[in-house]
Amino acid sequence: MGAMLNAIWIGFFLTAFAAALFQFMFEGRSDIFGLLMKTAFDDAKTAFEIALKCKELANILAEPYSSADFLHGPIAMVDEGFPVNLISMGATFKDELNSLVKNLHACGARLITIGDAPLEGHISGSDQFIRVPGGLPEWLSPIAAVIPGQLLAYYLAKGRGVDPDAPRAIHKVTLTK
Repeated sequence: MGAMLNAIWIGFFLTAFAAALFQFMFEGRSDIFGLLMKTAFDDAKTAFEIALKCKELANILAEPYSSADFLHGPIAMVDEGFPVNLISMGATFKDELNSLVKNLHACGARLITIGDAPLEGHISGSDQFIRVPGGLPEWLSPIAAVIPGQLLAYYLAKGRGVDPDAPRAIHKVTLTK
């Protein structure tokens, strides 16, 4: 129980750090129109949620891809300064993601990694790393990663001059009585 509470407190601190970093990164950045999400299979749901929030709040094209799918075409969209969000939780796909970092840097990508440990090849000053609590059970890791991802969408919207509290064209689909 103590380790779980520790992880929660660390998570609150890291979330505040992520908010400050994203605010700094995206302030006045109306030039960002796309974001690719790259994830290992286990974190796919997290990538889909973050991409959805970026679409809803910031009005940008944000697409989640698995490792294999990403290398079969979408990597061609990446050029100098293009932001790519990597989600890296646990050790299962670390080698695959570390290899991808090299390919992305060769294309000139700016990496925003949300994970429990930095990936090899992370470039300080260019790439951003948002640490989330590690050592969580696999079923809890999406919760740790999705909150900084939602903050990414929020500050991306603010930076683009879009009101994240009033997303355009979003309406309640289900009527409740």
